[in-house]
Amino acid sequence: MRLRKTPLIKTAAITHAGMSGKNNEDRFRLHRFITKKRQEAIVAVVADGIGGHRAGEIAADLASEQIVRSIEGQNIEQPILALRQAIQEANRIVLAGAQSNPHWAGMGSTCACAFVIGNQLYTASAGDSRIYLIRGKRITQLNRDHTWVQEAIDLGTLPAATAHLHPNAHVIRRYIGAPNGVQPDTRLYLRGDESDQQAEANQGVKLRTGDRILVCSDGLTDLVANHEILAIIKKHPLEQALQELVRLANQRGGHDNITIVAMQVGNTTPQLVQWLATASLFSLLSIGLIATMVLFYLFGGDQILGRFAPSPTPLSSLPLTLQETPLILGPTATEETILPTATPTVTPHPSRTPLPSLQPTATFTPWPTNTPEP
Repeated sequence: MRLRKTPLIKTAAITHAGMSGKNNEDRFRLHRFITKKRQEAIVAVVADGIGGHRAGEIAADLASEQIVRSIEGQNIEQPILALRQAIQEANRIVLAGAQSNPHWAGMGSTCACAFVIGNQLYTASAGDSRIYLIRGKRITQLNRDHTWVQEAIDLGTLPAATAHLHPNAHVIRRYIGAPNGVQPDTRLYLRGDESDQQAEANQGVKLRTGDRILVCSDGLTDLVANHEILAIIKKHPLEQALQELVRLANQRGGHDNITIVAMQVGNTTPQLVQWLATASLFSLLSIGLIATMVLFYLFGGDQILGRFAPSPTPLSSLPLTLQETPLILGPTATEETILPTATPTVTPHPSRTPLPSLQPTATFTPWPTNTPEP
């Protein structure tokens, strides 16, 4: 059996409109392709649309589609450059659409991209959609939110523990469709306290067997804490875990669209080979033990020792045959799974008291990402 040089990556995705009755303005793309160097590559994109008159979903659709097309068509020997150019091209496409139709004026979209080539991960984002790495017992947010409150946290004027309660929590600083262009963020945080230069140098981090990558919109992270995401992902198979995350967010109100794209690294072939080898050895030992016990029972221990000691019967003469049984596997780990949406029971989230408003210190987008109208 020929083993793969790179780990298999299983993918799954789910999207849900939430419980508020609004349109689902989230869009995602999950695309697998082979590079010119014959490496397997996967690009996962989550886009969260902003703008009224259904324009948000149009912006998110245009942005996510353009990013995937651009990445696949570029020379990905420089993955970070490919991600930056893809997001900037998406910005031009969305901006042109907004200028061509008065009903689409001002539309835009956030984006979060996870790009895996072989066993290396690259990321880029603009807005407040997030990318997580779950490794062992730890969950790490790999990118930064481009929001007013995140800037306040970075400046030390707002405590991180209660930042999500602030009225400006969804005022974003970067988005696709911005008139003055967008600056893709290609910092990748593995510890959380790296400098910008260190975070940039983390790009291309090597993935390990068991790693899981989540790309999601803020409809999930507004209502489900990081430690809860970790617990659910660790407890359930990948597809079921995504369903459980959506169910929990909707139980707590589901005030926004919820979209999650996930990748799980795991080459099961060596484990299967090891299991089969162990099972075969165990079977041989078991058969030998049973045969010995039968001979002892039929002839008695003393007779066997005396009779077979001078001229032992070779093992090959025993009437035993080993037959290979084909191993039946389920769907291969390279298949992409689009999960059905759920209709969970709604239970209100515990009430929260917002903090007093802080005055923003820079220009921001005219509406939050979870509000359909400016």
